[in-house]
Amino acid sequence: MKLIITGLLLAIIPGATFSQSTVSRTYPVAAGQKIELKFDYPKIIHVSTWDKKEVEVTASVNINDGENDGAFTLSESRKDGKISISNKVDLSQIPDAYYVVENGIKIRMNSKAELDAYRNKHPGVGATYQQKDMAITIEVKLPANTNADIVSTYGIVELENLNGNIRVEAIYGGIDASLNEKKIGEIKLTNRFGKIYSDLQLKPTQQTEKNFYTSITASPGTGSTYDISSSYGNIYLRKGMK
Repeated sequence: MKLIITGLLLAIIPGATFSQSTVSRTYPVAAGQKIELKFDYPKIIHVSTWDKKEVEVTASVNINDGENDGAFTLSESRKDGKISISNKVDLSQIPDAYYVVENGIKIRMNSKAELDAYRNKHPGVGATYQQKDMAITIEVKLPANTNADIVSTYGIVELENLNGNIRVEAIYGGIDASLNEKKIGEIKLTNRFGKIYSDLQLKPTQQTEKNFYTSITASPGTGSTYDISSSYGNIYLRKGMK
């Protein structure tokens, strides 16, 4: 079992807690208005529907144990009948954290000077690395029967029983979709460097497979259309309940 120590001071203080922030916004949506969602660093984007005529976006943000949560923001724009919602993480506001790993124990330092001092005190120290510590998840609720484009750069997109026409693109992350196959008019799955897994009984109407590229199209039922694509992650299709 690995022990993670976040900061030398916290390592000697029992009961230390870690804070996070919640950022929540609602956006009114007119009938027939298309929705575009673009997220970069959030690790998980969970998308479901509700009966309200608005989009709700709720982000749970923990950047450097809450010290730099303000680097995360949500923004909105409206043009040509489409509402676009995206996030921004200002990396210039987030200092690097430095880590030493010894015997399965990860020790966090808050500066390179602190890391250098530790290495001088412990010659032959194990592996070291630096990163920006972020843990961001997003929950999105869409109005029922809404058409939406969803793009994620690094995170996993989770779809839960959506009932509008949906296009999803996950570049470096994967996609996990729970859908009712009887309500799928057409679904297209495209994957490049990952794999496609499905609990649904899909009979392809079109299928292309070649090096680092798979594309499958099927029409298992009647209803919405789905265009689901991941470049470097896996695609999972599960049987939805609704």
